[in-house]
Amino acid sequence: MKTQKLLLKTAYCLTGLLFLASIGLNIYQYQQFKELSERPVPDKIEKNETVSDSNSGSESAPVKMVQKSTAPVSEQEKSSTSEIDELEYHLSAAEEELDMTSEQLVDLLSKKAEYKKARDQLSKSMSSLSDPVNRKMIRDSLTQILGNDYDPLYEKLNISREEFDEFKGILVDQQMEIRNISESIVGASSDEEEKKARHQAEETINKYENKISDFLGEEKNEIYQSYVNRLTERRSLRDFMETQPPDNRINEEQTEVLIDSMYEARKTVYDEMGPVTNNGSSFELTEETLAEVMEMSARVNEEYVELSRGMMTPEQVEQYKTFLEQELEMQESLLKMSLY
Repeated sequence: MKTQKLLLKTAYCLTGLLFLASIGLNIYQYQQFKELSERPVPDKIEKNETVSDSNSGSESAPVKMVQKSTAPVSEQEKSSTSEIDELEYHLSAAEEELDMTSEQLVDLLSKKAEYKKARDQLSKSMSSLSDPVNRKMIRDSLTQILGNDYDPLYEKLNISREEFDEFKGILVDQQMEIRNISESIVGASSDEEEKKARHQAEETINKYENKISDFLGEEKNEIYQSYVNRLTERRSLRDFMETQPPDNRINEEQTEVLIDSMYEARKTVYDEMGPVTNNGSSFELTEETLAEVMEMSARVNEEYVELSRGMMTPEQVEQYKTFLEQELEMQESLLKMSLY
């Protein structure tokens, strides 16, 4: 955690130094430009006035303006003009660079403020779990969310409605316990406390996996595990198809085929890129792992888009591509919030 904070502070310091260096370059080049601009340039016209004796009483003779013949531009004048043009170019480039650096700095500070605000809201939400009323609201919300994810599994498991409701109750209990542990992770005052809470989360997941296996039995548990493994693809297609008109969606059979293909493609990407860098027995989010996760997710999305071309219209494929890009941006924002 301390290392992550140090890396973040270093990034901000480097940005600030770049900002100050750009200002210094701007001032230096402006001074050079001003110095050259103030150098005297040889006159091309010489004035020669001829006036009669003022004591003669006669009218003064007209003032004569004698113009010298135009001489070729000297090498010094050419050099001065060239230097001024070059400095003007560099000054303009420095101003553009300064504007870009300023915009990047403002954007970085704005994002940092957004992440801090989101994390504070998350921490506040997690602390409200101890309130019975809030716990009931969260549980009801989880029941609805898990219902959207797992209701299609009902027919695959071939169990009674009562048994299926009991099964979903186990899933809700699992999520509630994990959320309680997440409160400990967010509020951990040391790396040791956070590591302990993460280990507890892993134990909780394993405990409920065994409980589900005992409840369903070996055969139905295999169906459940296969369904869960493809839940990422199922959610992606479901959420996208909900943006399409009902008469313009792929059918259930096409959906299942596409889900299987997308799942296999995701596994291939994971195998090719290897496991995300891990510094311990449990996954720990760092700036390095964040970059790896985002690169892996981007690769997976590319595979999803390519596979969708065989099932969707060209227009839908482009819409799905945009949908996945937006999902990826949201994923990155949530991970950065957790990191910072």
